[in-house]
Amino acid sequence: MPPPIYVVIPIPGLKASERRAVVFLTCEDDPAIDAKPVFDKLSEKRKRELMTRFDYWIEGQRQDDYFHGFPNETENKQCFTFKWKEKKVRQRFYGFLFHPKPKTNPGFQVCVLESHTPKAQAETDPVHKKLANTMRMKPQVINAIKAVFPDVKAGDKPCQN
Repeated sequence: MPPPIYVVIPIPGLKASERRAVVFLTCEDDPAIDAKPVFDKLSEKRKRELMTRFDYWIEGQRQDDYFHGFPNETENKQCFTFKWKEKKVRQRFYGFLFHPKPKTNPGFQVCVLESHTPKAQAETDPVHKKLANTMRMKPQVINAIKAVFPDVKAGDKPCQN
């Protein structure tokens, strides 16, 4: 069986920034990677609400009611979530933060969203943070991110394998 193919999909219509970006991770072979299919099925009103929250994060704003990381959890410092309510049920997109351009723009950070869940309990289900941590370290996922956000300067020659 061939390894799963991960693809990073930029979200059309978000603000362009040299500091931050939000993208979806997709994988047809992994049903746990479901953030993009869930987003695609949302109402236009809900999509606009989330796009506004994505843009707010891209701008460098803080708003724990819309999104947050887990800075006090050593093993989950790179995990991230965007939040909303749908019919009085709390909803979450989970993902991770990644710096794809350490040479050319080390401060640039991308939030890679991969999973969705309704949230019934107060604490985050550790399964979603574990998935985010697993995905952020997979070489295939890192390569998919770097394909969208290459770390090259103008005039650099691409690596030949």
